[in-house]
Amino acid sequence: MEQKIESKEFQYHFTNEELDEMKREIVKKINEKNDLEDSKKTVMAEMNAKVKGIEEGINSLTRQVTNGFIWKWAECKLSLNFENNKREWYDCKTSELICQEPLLPEDFQLSFKKEL
Repeated sequence: MEQKIESKEFQYHFTNEELDEMKREIVKKINEKNDLEDSKKTVMAEMNAKVKGIEEGINSLTRQVTNGFIWKWAECKLSLNFENNKREWYDCKTSELICQEPLLPEDFQLSFKKEL
């Protein structure tokens, strides 16, 4: 009688050594996954911070465009102009007139004191 060779599926029980090796592999894979999850959290936090910084820049520029101005500080020289009743503020660096305001009552007192 001729023997025929065929493939047959059967239940194979792992040896203790094989089970131990598989357990080590599971632990290794779990550690790899946890490391990747930690890296992912770090990268996401960094990306979120970058996105937030860009959003803040966009919001600031949008506000400036909407308002049409920004507030700036400059060292200025105050000049009292009694001819047009204005306080005139000149930039110390450029001598540019940057602001005019109505004279205050105390400004007239200064004028009076100077005449004495």
